[in-house]
Amino acid sequence: MSNSTFALIQCKLLIISLSFIFSCAPRIELEDTPLELAESRHFQALSLIESQSQSGSTADRKITVDREIFELLLASSNGGYSDSYRFLAELYLEGRGTDADIGKGASWLQEAAIAGDSESMFLLAELMELEQKGLLSGLADTASDLYEKSAELGYAPAQYKVAQQYLSDENLVNDLQAEVWLDLAANEGHADAQYALAKLYRDDQRSPIDIQEADKWLQAAAENNVKEAQFELAMTHATNSSSVSQRSAEVWLSKSSKNGYPAAQFELAMLLTRDKTREPEEAIEWLTASAEQGYKPAECELGRMHYRGYLVAQDFSLARQWFERASQNEAGLSIEPGLMRSDCPQEINVQSLR
Repeated sequence: MSNSTFALIQCKLLIISLSFIFSCAPRIELEDTPLELAESRHFQALSLIESQSQSGSTADRKITVDREIFELLLASSNGGYSDSYRFLAELYLEGRGTDADIGKGASWLQEAAIAGDSESMFLLAELMELEQKGLLSGLADTASDLYEKSAELGYAPAQYKVAQQYLSDENLVNDLQAEVWLDLAANEGHADAQYALAKLYRDDQRSPIDIQEADKWLQAAAENNVKEAQFELAMTHATNSSSVSQRSAEVWLSKSSKNGYPAAQFELAMLLTRDKTREPEEAIEWLTASAEQGYKPAECELGRMHYRGYLVAQDFSLARQWFERASQNEAGLSIEPGLMRSDCPQEINVQSLR
């Protein structure tokens, strides 16, 4: 046997021996750090929250899961994982998984805000506006400060809130500041900001008015289910006599009506009464829904229908009731200027219907 072959055999034997030694040696496992454990518990809680939202649970099961979520978030927060602070605060504020405790909720919100969580800053500001200031003794910021900080971090509801604060001052310079914040929030998909921006762009006090931008944001707000925007978009289409525009008007009136907007319910009812191919029952349902919300034009119209027996059985008693409700209704609901129908006809003598 040559020396080189012998050396090769010795080398292989050494490798086998070392492999055996290491396989028999006890394995050393690295333990998670406290922060890693806290992070793990945070994501376990989020997983439970997600699964709970996707599957229907019995009341007892929901209570059990809420308690488990609370325990995980409490352990995570106590372990210093800051992403859990706001979630834990909300559980305390809502009384889910634990007894409601505004003080503890505010305390954890404060910790989250100090850690830079924009939503917690917003919620803290809301608590301060609800006169819970005594619970927030560790914060030097005012509610306005917190809203502004949250807005600067990109939280859309805070951006909208800051814009509203600027708009309340009725000052052109503040309007420009409001426009900046509304634009940021609107581009984040905040529906109320989109509607407010649409109104701002078509405000006749502005110079210049920007109808194109106004229409763009009105459409966006309507698609985001803002009932007022849906109504105004419908009325914009209604001014065009083309069949396509008229169909669009009905679609948006229907959406706004289903969202409970009384002016839309009234206009939809009127549109349906003009269509002789439609059954009158649907129109009467929408008209009644509008009137029952105190919308004066609908109250008047229902009184008029019962007085004349138009689309309903003639009933002077019901006519009198609706006319009286309308007469006691000084302004009805606040509707966009120019869109309110006229008051009840003066020629009808309510006293004669008694």
